[in-house]
Amino acid sequence: MPRFAAVAVLLASLGSARGEAAAAVALTAASFFDAVGDGASAPVFIGVFSPQCLHCIAMMPQWRRLGELVTTLPAADRFTLATVNASTDPELIKRLDIHGFPTLLLVRDGRLFHFEGERRAPIMLQWAVEGHRVPGTRHQPLPRRPDALDPLLELPEEMAQLILLALQNNRLAAAALAIMCALVGAALVVLCSGERVQFITVACPADVKPGGSFGIEFTESRTVFGLGPGKRRRLQVVAPRGIVPGQEFFVPLVAPPEVRRSGAPPRPPPPAPPAAAAAEGAPRPSTSPARAARAASPHGRKNKKRA
Repeated sequence: MPRFAAVAVLLASLGSARGEAAAAVALTAASFFDAVGDGASAPVFIGVFSPQCLHCIAMMPQWRRLGELVTTLPAADRFTLATVNASTDPELIKRLDIHGFPTLLLVRDGRLFHFEGERRAPIMLQWAVEGHRVPGTRHQPLPRRPDALDPLLELPEEMAQLILLALQNNRLAAAALAIMCALVGAALVVLCSGERVQFITVACPADVKPGGSFGIEFTESRTVFGLGPGKRRRLQVVAPRGIVPGQEFFVPLVAPPEVRRSGAPPRPPPPAPPAAAAAEGAPRPSTSPARAARAASPHGRKNKKRA
């Protein structure tokens, strides 16, 4: 009896261990990048399935078994199980560049590793722990997080399809559409062109001493696509203190921004010009302008004679 009791306890413990499986996290396009982060945290083993895929349905028992085996791993080797429903997240499938189902991916060290072995739980477990490091394993960088400007990146492809459709029906309309796209592209290039050069370096001539000035001439190459001659500029440069002949120094081409400490009191008003100050300090005339005007008038002169 004691032997049968021990066997029963062992079977019960194995059954309870098999019942405890790591729950797979359901990922969507909205939660995928928050769950995997930049790929540098805990590894994530992702199964991409489709409800209509018979191969996906056939491997579900092995996927559940994999969840049970993950709980038996040491803490340092454990990974997170996750699933993606291909039928509800086509944009995520496109971003991950997936073309077939089921697809098994391991996110680790900022990369996506593709599992291409036999879909059995022990094999998948061994591959996720260390087998993915074998040279020759197919992998790719982790896609970047979606951005608000992504629709603009898809615009050229859609415009090409629109031009191709117009070309099949009306060549004149296709040509006009292509010219319009070219003009819009050129305008965007002009608007998004690089910023102006902030400074240049100049070597001090041998015949110029510190504090002395000399002229320089250079060409600014700020033209669209680098075509056409740039703008010629002439500057008068002052050699800084301590400069030696042949030594290079920076020459700013734009006015530096005004920098003020945050929370500093406003600057006092500038002093009055010397002319204004002299006018304020001058003695006042003995006769006001109004009295002088009355004295200069004819009636004023007559009254003065009578007096």
